[in-house]
Amino acid sequence: MSTTPPELRSSTKSYSFSSLTPSDSRSNYPKLQLGKGKGKQLNDRMRIQQETKQTSSNSSKLNTTRPEDIELLSIDDPDQLFQNFTIREIRSIEQRARNHADQKREDLRQMVGERYRDLLSVADSIVRIKNSSENLIIHLHHARSESDRNQLKSKAQLAADRSTDHPNYPTS
Repeated sequence: MSTTPPELRSSTKSYSFSSLTPSDSRSNYPKLQLGKGKGKQLNDRMRIQQETKQTSSNSSKLNTTRPEDIELLSIDDPDQLFQNFTIREIRSIEQRARNHADQKREDLRQMVGERYRDLLSVADSIVRIKNSSENLIIHLHHARSESDRNQLKSKAQLAADRSTDHPNYPTS
């Protein structure tokens, strides 16, 4: 029984990390040989090109850019990275993505911290306003009780009586 080693290249419909060749080849597609069956191979080549256009129409940037130039948020299908870049390049893209995510996480932490401090400051202001308004209400009640008309009339009458009884007595 002779066993044949597994193919190193995947079919055109399945793209995965394990489908890359050990030499970090950039192509997941089988090499087309010229010679017998040229017509079939040309048809296969056209079919592969059409499939490639369909799968990579959204990420045409991946085909024409260096790994450093890829906008991380524009990656729709990670499998397309494996079709266009070597393992080393994919690892550098992954590292950039992790660093980018860490930076965004830190930015979010700082923003939440600032918002939390703002919230605490606003809460302190609300407590001060509440205490101030309570003091104002107490003073207004006191002023109302002091300025009651009946009391004012009786105080005015009492002051008038005092001024007639004691002409040198200062009225206040």
